[in-house]
Amino acid sequence: PESDGLFDVGATYSTGLGSRYGEGYVIEVRWATLSKIPETLVMESESAVENILNSRLSEEFPGKNLRVVHDGDVMKIVGDLSLNEPL
Repeated sequence: PESDGLFDVGATYSTGLGSRYGEGYVIEVRWATLSKIPETLVMESESAVENILNSRLSEEFPGKNLRVVHDGDVMKIVGDLSLNEPL
């Protein structure tokens, strides 16, 4: 759906101050419209993003135990964020 231009998904690093999960990447779903988006569509889209990320994280980062969690009002990728592989 991101390719359709209706919304964009991005991630921003957070040190996790005040978070019960600690550091991670906050997932943002930004809508490209001036219209009010129905809450059911927002929830459906965020659920789709969460499911896709959870299935792809283990494929893209094997052994890192990364997962998407709900941290307050935001979705966040948490787990082993170390860069233990040489560049």
